Amino acid sequence: MKKNFIIVALLILFFILLLIFYYSKIVEDRIIKANYCQIDQDCLIVDFGCPFGCGSYINKKEKNKLTNLIDIYKLFQPSCEYTCLRKALPECKNNQCVAKQCELDKYYQASIFVDEYDKYNSFECDCPLGSNRQINEKGLICLIKK
Repeated sequence: MKKNFIIVALLILFFILLLIFYYSKIVEDRIIKANYCQIDQDCLIVDFGCPFGCGSYINKKEKNKLTNLIDIYKLFQPSCEYTCLRKALPECKNNQCVAKQCELDKYYQASIFVDEYDKYNSFECDCPLGSNRQINEKGLICLIKK
């Protein structure tokens, strides 16, 4: 009798863990599908928290639906925690919400982002792929790699 109870309890635990894993994949897929736009104003960056990354670029119309899905997931998730740096502002490029790209050889001022652990510099844009990012007293500048 005791052996049957243990087997049933382990099977139930296995199915609960499987369901949590499957549900997280559904949420991740919905976040990816929510990344669409026609204009910059369609885009929003939302930090859904662990384990869904450090900021997701999505269409603002999808925020409430995704938040509801994630709230349900967080009722059952194992504990998960990490600290994220603030991402660049979103813009619409090729019908996708992406990080706003900085222009080369132009300075961008930092805004200060403070969390419970540390103080960070946050910038309105990211350096283009293949450029060098330099931060000094004037701010952020993206330079062509030499």
